[in-house]
Amino acid sequence: MHNAENLCKNCGNTTKNSYCDVCGQPTNTQRIKFSSLILQVTTIFNLDRGFLFTIKRLFTNPSGAIKEYLSGKRVRYSKPFGLVFIVVTVYVILSYWLNAQMESIQLSGASALDVEMKSATQGYTESIYSYYSYIQLLTIPLYAFSAYIFFKSDGYNYAEHCVINAYITAGSTVISIAYLPVIAYFHSSVEAHYWSMIPITAYSLFVYIQLFKRSSLIIRFIKAFGAAILSTLSVLFTIMIISTAIIMTSMFSHLQTDNLLTKSEKELINGADTNTPFRVLPATNETDSLFLRKKCTNLSFEQNKDDILHLVERLKVTLDAEQGVGIAAPQVGIARNLFLFVRTDKPDYPVEVAINPHIVNHPDETICFERDGCLSIPDTSGNSIRYPWVEVEYTNERGELIRERLEGYSRSDSFVAVIFQHEYDHLQGILFTDKLCD
Repeated sequence: MHNAENLCKNCGNTTKNSYCDVCGQPTNTQRIKFSSLILQVTTIFNLDRGFLFTIKRLFTNPSGAIKEYLSGKRVRYSKPFGLVFIVVTVYVILSYWLNAQMESIQLSGASALDVEMKSATQGYTESIYSYYSYIQLLTIPLYAFSAYIFFKSDGYNYAEHCVINAYITAGSTVISIAYLPVIAYFHSSVEAHYWSMIPITAYSLFVYIQLFKRSSLIIRFIKAFGAAILSTLSVLFTIMIISTAIIMTSMFSHLQTDNLLTKSEKELINGADTNTPFRVLPATNETDSLFLRKKCTNLSFEQNKDDILHLVERLKVTLDAEQGVGIAAPQVGIARNLFLFVRTDKPDYPVEVAINPHIVNHPDETICFERDGCLSIPDTSGNSIRYPWVEVEYTNERGELIRERLEGYSRSDSFVAVIFQHEYDHLQGILFTDKLCD
């Protein structure tokens, strides 16, 4: 009994083996279906030959290359999804490096506020870069679905449309890589990014028009344009959902960890006994000044109770040593929402603690408070803009939630409302010298 001969779809050679004796392609190569597509996606990390050849063909004859691959002539070509993953990864690495170079230039002369704002968005940006390759892969089925709707009469199934759009995505990404120097020249402006969409869109439309030829040129153009619009809307919607998920995940993660004191914060707090005052950070020191401009974060009273109580006791000793009426945690190197304030509206002027405070209400009018001062700006005073009263909410050192109205802005009577506002500003990275008035 003789084995049946198999025809190689790549070179036309006949053989009884599982692989072609001439080109090496498997002889059981079939039309691409959903099952084979899943296998390709799960093997995107298996780098095969034909990378440079495929890239070349995607720009010299993209429709011809795609038709050959779909017809079974595949041995010379890189698998579409693996190709996308490679070129997108290259784009991410180069784009990330380029952005880092531009940021270092832009931040070299930036203000402390600019640096802080950039730091606040860095985590989100890095998350997007980390998942960008996978985001691109996830958008391919959306592009394919749009093309399948508009070009269904051309006879390609949905799995084949996924292959088509994977190759188009790879080619578009190569264009994006080539466009990176232009974006860098214009300092990554929004306009530069918008202009980069012109060659990418033109490339996609060209491939569609050349590949699908069962209609007139005008009809093909209209269909290609419609598919491009539908796919763009679908991708934007998907990216919005993914970005929202990344942001929410990041926020939830930070909520779980940011409310806990860090190891360095605990070491600073517990570095001495409760009778030892902290060193107060002076605004005249450049490093300390930048720290004082940081926006502080909340902390959990229950999860940090012992450390908070130790911090409070040392802050009280520090406040007494400095002879002040208020002191905030960032003034001693702890960027947390906590401060002490003297109750000038109560007998014996007790010192109270405000943890995670909020100003929930205040009047529209303001007053010019005389001779405001700060422990971090010694031997300096000035008039500052304040509200005559504030409604506040905070947790005290016993873990009780307090909500009250603080009034008073006169040094001859009580100015507890001003003290609270002054210390609250410290938690926002604001000093009284930012609010001077005549």
